[in-house]
Amino acid sequence: MAGQNKTPEIILDEFKRYIRAENSRRRGGFGFNFDTDEGKRFVDQIRMLDLKLSGLTLSEPELIPLEREVHYPEELTEEQLLYYCSRRPCFAAGVIRQGEKYYAGLYLLELANELHHSSAKDALGEIFAFWDRMNQSGSDGPGTTGFRQSAALTGSPSDPSCVNESDEEYLRRLCLSFLTAHYDMAEEIRKGLVERDLYWKYDLIGEIRQGRFSRAGLFVKKYARLLKKEEISGDKAYVDATWKAMPEVFASLDSTFGDKTGHLFRKFLTAGEETGTRMELLPVRRRVLGAKRRIALADTCYLDSRPSYGSAHKEQWVRTEWSLKEGARDFLYVIHLYTESFVREYYRAPRRKRTADRFLKKKYLRTGDEKSVIFAMKEILKDERFERAIGQGVSEYMKMHPVLENKKSLSKKDHDLLLYQMDHEGSDTDGKIDYERFKKAKSDADSVLHLLHHDEIDYN
Repeated sequence: MAGQNKTPEIILDEFKRYIRAENSRRRGGFGFNFDTDEGKRFVDQIRMLDLKLSGLTLSEPELIPLEREVHYPEELTEEQLLYYCSRRPCFAAGVIRQGEKYYAGLYLLELANELHHSSAKDALGEIFAFWDRMNQSGSDGPGTTGFRQSAALTGSPSDPSCVNESDEEYLRRLCLSFLTAHYDMAEEIRKGLVERDLYWKYDLIGEIRQGRFSRAGLFVKKYARLLKKEEISGDKAYVDATWKAMPEVFASLDSTFGDKTGHLFRKFLTAGEETGTRMELLPVRRRVLGAKRRIALADTCYLDSRPSYGSAHKEQWVRTEWSLKEGARDFLYVIHLYTESFVREYYRAPRRKRTADRFLKKKYLRTGDEKSVIFAMKEILKDERFERAIGQGVSEYMKMHPVLENKKSLSKKDHDLLLYQMDHEGSDTDGKIDYERFKKAKSDADSVLHLLHHDEIDYN
């Protein structure tokens, strides 16, 4: 075998010489990267390691820290590379230690490149299963630092709220990179992200268009214009209730101004245009796409392959998203204003005026909004059913989450003490009643009542 009679040091030295020769070949004479398949580069390095290490038994060392995201074995130090190679069989068995966040992320790339499965479907299933195990075990996830420690303090490690945002972002990047290699698996990827409550982060607008309003509060918070800081995350109870009531408010508005009435309410909420963001793909070996240059992941999320002239890469990938127009963002603000106004009444908080005058007076001439859409929005705001629908939505939420009065029941002793204080508060034991002034005041009052009764003076 290739690894027999060789020490780990000799094998690592051979691997380094291979990397230098390969990188020289890839760069060519002008320093450009002529081999653009980064996934193939990753696979070749893993296979070379397997070839060099075959027949060599590695003892399991103590944890070697790795504190950054890596995409290729060549980025690891000698100690880190030996540690990763010794832990790969454990990862394959689903055993992940705390502190192996970036090592586990590198193994996820092996799964995405189908190094351990014969089909792309099986590989994708194992990607999701391995990521789940990372978040249910004592391990940190890729792309974050120490989130397991905070999870141990806040509750069960498997609680999705314990997962760091950067960990979720790593999985989404990996899924999109996998999609560029397997464009026919968009539905499987979408389903996997939905099951882990991550799909909406790529298609929040599409969720609203489909009438799925569970994230309506987040939708308004993200896209509404002119929201103040205290409206977004104030310390008042009614602020939190306002955001939580949004799904019921949206459902009520949609049933009132839905397609049946011709207003197409959901489309007005999401009126906008496409915008592109360049993607930083992870090294996943891609297939030949042919003439297919757009891959649809969701209603408002696409992956576009575009030529990149004059650079080291022949093409780049862009994630096409949906950007709301100014009119739609202002419309969302009005919905929030009305909703908070109704919620305040339930919490007996200071009243807030419900008005859409600012939106109705604005012309929207240079904002890029379609005139017909703005006109339809203004017609909705003028309709008395708009305010009524929001009120009904808030009412539905408050029925399910009534305001709890913070009233403490008094003991008999406290009750008697309170009555005593009320009876004796401000009493003047030395004062005397002036009966003459009392008689005069009563006479004056009788005279005024007589004049009012006979219309001799105007009551107003």
